[in-house]
Amino acid sequence: MKRGKGLHRKTPLRTTKPLKAKRISIAPGKTTTNPRKPKRPATQPGETETRAIVRARSGGWCEVAIPGVCLGRATNYQHRVNRSQGGKYTPSAALDACGSGTTGCHGAIHASPARAYENGWSVRSTDHPLTRPVLRRGEWVLLDDAGGYTPALNLGAA
Repeated sequence: MKRGKGLHRKTPLRTTKPLKAKRISIAPGKTTTNPRKPKRPATQPGETETRAIVRARSGGWCEVAIPGVCLGRATNYQHRVNRSQGGKYTPSAALDACGSGTTGCHGAIHASPARAYENGWSVRSTDHPLTRPVLRRGEWVLLDDAGGYTPALNLGAA
C-alpha cells in the first residue's frame, strides 16, 4: 500500500437533523459552565487586607530568608497553615516569601515540610499561628494579627 497525503473529503458533511440544545438545570449558587461546582470568589474574606498587611510587615523582602536559597525580594504569600487544612487569611498565619512553589524560599518550604514545621514557616492545623513562633530572617519571633511581631526569647521551635 502506498503512503500518501491521507484521506481527504472534497465535499463537506451535512447534518440530516438539527442539533438539539441541552437543557441544564442549575442549582442556586452553581455556574452554567459546571452546574455541580460553585464558582469560587476571586478573593476570600479579608484576603486583600491581609496581603497588604503582610507585605507592609515584610517591606517587600523575604521573611523566610533561608541562607543559600533566598532570592531576596518577596514575590509570594506563604500560608503557615495550609488553606486545605482550614488556614485563614490573617497576618499571623502568613509570611512573605521569595520564589514560587518550586524555587526560592517558598519552594524550599514545600520541598522540606519537616524543616518548615520545625522553623515555624508552616504550622499544623491543630496549632494556632499566634502562639507558634517562627524563624523570621534568622530571629525567632511571634507574629500578631496587627502586622507586627515580638521577639520570642528562648522559645526556639517550641
